[in-house]
Amino acid sequence: MAPALFEIRNPHFSLEKVKALVFDLDDTLYAVPSKAQFRRFGEHLSLYLPENQRKAYLEELEASWEDGSPIKVGRAFDPSTGWVLSFDDHWRVKKAYQMDGKPIPQELLGKKYPLEVSVDDLAGLIHFSSGWGIPTIFARLRGLGREEFRAAYLATRKDMRENPEAFPYEAPRNLQAFLAQLRQEGFLLFIMTNAGLEESEDVLQKLGILGLFHKIYAEAKKPTHALFIFKEILQEYNLEAHSLLVVGDSVYNDLREAKKLGAQTVLIERFSNQPLGMVDVRIWDLEGLMTLWERLAHTHKRRS
Repeated sequence: MAPALFEIRNPHFSLEKVKALVFDLDDTLYAVPSKAQFRRFGEHLSLYLPENQRKAYLEELEASWEDGSPIKVGRAFDPSTGWVLSFDDHWRVKKAYQMDGKPIPQELLGKKYPLEVSVDDLAGLIHFSSGWGIPTIFARLRGLGREEFRAAYLATRKDMRENPEAFPYEAPRNLQAFLAQLRQEGFLLFIMTNAGLEESEDVLQKLGILGLFHKIYAEAKKPTHALFIFKEILQEYNLEAHSLLVVGDSVYNDLREAKKLGAQTVLIERFSNQPLGMVDVRIWDLEGLMTLWERLAHTHKRRS
């Protein structure tokens, strides 16, 4: 039996009222299967560390990509305990691990994090919210800050632009046709990304879809400013929250604030272990979204 291309988790999910789609960029509209960009980001970050720390940093980072590591997108580091926290589907603390992967006993976990405590009740957490976030956190624990993160990120993006053969990416061949058809039918299309405008436009140009979006919200500072941008879209285009369909690879960065507002959400699951309580539909690549759209097309209203 062929693997499912999508999983509808919310039985009330419907395309009928959708009028606008908001896409994340990295690991959503395209992906680098090798994750080479995250390793390169770590290499650039290491150059800002004292020379005697660089090797250890890169070894820690490399170990974090292994299956047995507790460092996963969708989890968080608590500086007050030095533990990595995993969450249930409602963002309550479920388990905790030492950085080396050793699990914290449930009795000790319960004393620190009462049963009903959710992620929003915990101050100071550092989230593994995306593939970019993992090198960042290891560097942050070694004293680097926003200025170094930004410089290393821009250097990585420059590498991706100038040496694309080192960062081969994949995207559906019919992505352009799919988005063009949506726009022709009257759907509003947006990008909301933490990437800068220049690098975003460069990627979209290579994908052949740059001119298909009504607006690109670059340097969006997700998740902190996500709710503000969603509200701006609703106000500017006279939309209701339920008419937004938000597609992203990070539940924490891309989908949580959208779901709180009342939008519908689609997770493209490049990273497992993420809480799924705010996910209406789960897909594994954009082919899943296209198949979902084709099968449910009879439910959405044609627009002139």
